[in-house]
Amino acid sequence: MHRSNHRGLCTIAGIDPTGGAGQQVDLAVFTAFGCPGYAVTTAETDQDAAGASAVRPRGGVGAALAEVLATADPAALKIGMLATDAIAAEVGAVLGTHAPRPVVLDPVLWAGAGGPLLEEKAMDRLLERLGCVTTLLTPNHPEAARLLGRERIDDPGEAAEALRRAGWNAVLLKGGHGSDSTTMIRDVLAVEDRCITVERSRVAGGTVRGTGCTLASAIAAWLGRGLALPLATQLAGDWLHALLVEAAARGRDRLDPAAVPLPPTAGRE
Repeated sequence: MHRSNHRGLCTIAGIDPTGGAGQQVDLAVFTAFGCPGYAVTTAETDQDAAGASAVRPRGGVGAALAEVLATADPAALKIGMLATDAIAAEVGAVLGTHAPRPVVLDPVLWAGAGGPLLEEKAMDRLLERLGCVTTLLTPNHPEAARLLGRERIDDPGEAAEALRRAGWNAVLLKGGHGSDSTTMIRDVLAVEDRCITVERSRVAGGTVRGTGCTLASAIAAWLGRGLALPLATQLAGDWLHALLVEAAARGRDRLDPAAVPLPPTAGRE
């Protein structure tokens, strides 16, 4: 069997017909890192800036993923929209039978503008299906609240640690949806026995799509390069912030991963 000489990165995600989120964004991030990009499609959607109106799950996701792992041997994977519990189970089972590698799971439960992208029973079983193979979970506040069975997140640090204690290996609770500050965004990384908090200024402007996809894909890319988790999340957050500033300056509603150079890692690894 042929094996690629260049280890790339793999996205397991859905297709957004507008290109504003999902698989297309992940592949653009991988390109910015200069890496070959492989894609396993979980579902096709009907969605736009007003929200998601339809989800059409694909069959054969597990077989497609197994082929990518066997032939391309990606250095890391990013998981986004899974659509159904059956697909989540397939992905978890396949990853569990292959050599471990960094896996970043962005738990895409709903479209940014509204509309479910994952069936309810899959939300309840996400940890069971993917907890053991996931290196990092990257929920926003509404997603973390749903996974914890709460109405809202009051203490981000406590919530991130609660998710980690529930069984996730590490959790980055993204602060973009937090209501604690109108001028700052606070991300909290719960890893091992500590919580690391990073604050960045909130970028003024309209709603920008694809931020969660961009962040998770960038973290996966840096983990695939061998960086430690705290540094990978720091660099990815810094890069996303710079992309948001660039998009705001140009009046764009989506990010351009090619527009901003990657942060230097020399001396920080």
